Amino acid sequence: MPRTMLGMNRLIQSLRGFDRLFLLSLVSSLHLVRGSSPAFLPMPRYPAWLSLSIRTGCATREMKGRARWRANMCHKLDSETRKRIGSWCLLQLFHDREMAPKLLTTGSVSVLPHEGATLRHFYQSVEQRITELNMPEASKNLGTRVLGGFLSSKVLMVGGMGPGNRCMLCGREVVHRFSSAAIETSFLEMFERVRDVCRDAGTSAEVSQHDLHHAHMFWSVEHKLLGLLFHLREYPKFDQERFPYQLGFCQEARQGSDVRDIDASRRNVLALLGPSHSGRLDLKLFMLNTRFGSFLQDNLVFPGQEEFGTIFEDDLGLPLGDIFCLPPEMLEEATERAWEDKGECRIVVALAARGMKFFRGG
Repeated sequence: MPRTMLGMNRLIQSLRGFDRLFLLSLVSSLHLVRGSSPAFLPMPRYPAWLSLSIRTGCATREMKGRARWRANMCHKLDSETRKRIGSWCLLQLFHDREMAPKLLTTGSVSVLPHEGATLRHFYQSVEQRITELNMPEASKNLGTRVLGGFLSSKVLMVGGMGPGNRCMLCGREVVHRFSSAAIETSFLEMFERVRDVCRDAGTSAEVSQHDLHHAHMFWSVEHKLLGLLFHLREYPKFDQERFPYQLGFCQEARQGSDVRDIDASRRNVLALLGPSHSGRLDLKLFMLNTRFGSFLQDNLVFPGQEEFGTIFEDDLGLPLGDIFCLPPEMLEEATERAWEDKGECRIVVALAARGMKFFRGG
């Protein structure tokens, strides 16, 4: 093998993810132009469409304009390609395929037992409703169409938290409640299990205003999976050296945020509910690995969110709604009114999380 080809081969072997795919496609293109064979190149074990998508020219534009083109390259592709990447990751995780270990933090997978009639009924109802809808046209107000039947006919006008009650933890004043206490209990238990999985993996986690308090629900049409993407460390404690980011009113309180673990590579926990190969309905939890240089950091962490390691549910499936844990006192004090169905795209559902750490205004 010529010396230049040997050096290129070593360089490619040292790269990961989209860096490697881009260089492979670039070198392959050069060899094709010159008429020689690129057969010596070590092709990565990624789907063919993933490698092909890089050859569309997105990466070259990024190289000209930005130093951090590697982290942003995936998100300069079209939305359909991003969704295919996310769908491929779900398949790897839920069915424990070859690439699954590279997407996870070591020791963070928990296969949970069958949850009984409540979650089975919820899953089957969501699946049936989405099957009846004309996709993707119906995705504009999917939250109302799919989850509406599980919600109370009343909505709550909740107040704020933190200094001057200016922190709206849900991002809005109007929240829904599940009409079934059994469904609410099942989702509350899921938050507790996420907390336990984090602790088993050596990561601190609390259901609190500043840490774990919400999840984003989505549906994977291709794999028929109901997903919940939990975000931890939502408002870490401000620190000039370790976390120099001002995140607004919800980061503050009388004592300030009590979240001091700022390891963003363990911020995303994914719950997937769906049929296994045996036909049984399984619920599985995964702590995703978004450290710098990882596959998910390069391909699914949203541009501008590299420091926080944030993955968005839009790249994993069709968004249905957001579920927030709120202190029971806040919900008891909230004003109730009739729900006017205006075709909300995303439903915000509040759970009464007893024992949740929170701070009132003061």
